[in-house]
Amino acid sequence: MNIDEIRLVEKEMRKIIPIFLNEFIDYVSYKKREYLKDDLNLRRVISFESGFGAWCRGNNIFIAIQNGEAFKAFSKRPDYGQNKGRKLLSDKDDFVDNMIDYVEYMQYLIDNGLKEIDYCLDVLPHEVMHLIGCGNGVIGEGVTELRTRQTCLKYGIRCAPIMHSKETLLVKKLEKHLGKMILDEAAFYNDCKYLLDECERVFGKEFKELYEEICIDYRAYSMDRTRNPLEHYENYRKLDYSKLYELIDSKEKIEI
Repeated sequence: MNIDEIRLVEKEMRKIIPIFLNEFIDYVSYKKREYLKDDLNLRRVISFESGFGAWCRGNNIFIAIQNGEAFKAFSKRPDYGQNKGRKLLSDKDDFVDNMIDYVEYMQYLIDNGLKEIDYCLDVLPHEVMHLIGCGNGVIGEGVTELRTRQTCLKYGIRCAPIMHSKETLLVKKLEKHLGKMILDEAAFYNDCKYLLDECERVFGKEFKELYEEICIDYRAYSMDRTRNPLEHYENYRKLDYSKLYELIDSKEKIEI
């Protein structure tokens, strides 16, 4: 991104941080709230060399240098910009409840001939949710993305609802049994022990075993920093949550 584009992202960041803070004020420490309110100009978008994507670390959001390289490669494809007007969401897709993933999103960017700045603005809200304190990992990313989609829908904030769709579905399924608060607390306080104990109580010991297995697979996927985003997100499609979903769904069937 050039300096004007970075400033545009920072301007959008300064706009949405107060909205997210107000929405999740019960989970953000007083020190964090005051720091983000008083020093919004310090929220920097910093490029660095470590694969494709965007991350939140500490009090900054980072945009990888390789993003620009990836979009240069996209622009040379014969299908780049050849399907302008294609929508990411169809009339049947729900903004919150959909399973659109990054591979589909990348093709949407290519079809429309979109640029790196579009990607950055689309994924910024998810990273802002991390910035105010929502965690990582399987549960953390699921809560982060679900709350991001819900908040952006509520306030009309630009967002592509495509990140961590499998983890988001897991969180939605768990909410039906455990409620919203326990999942938010686990994500914002970075403490899943009580949540996992409750999952074991409700779904049996098999839940924790399956969850630990998927955490290992997810960690291996997330550590892959390939420069080719399409290859990276094809690997995401290989993550298999089906047994965990089935265990939760079987509990629902028993209760009905």
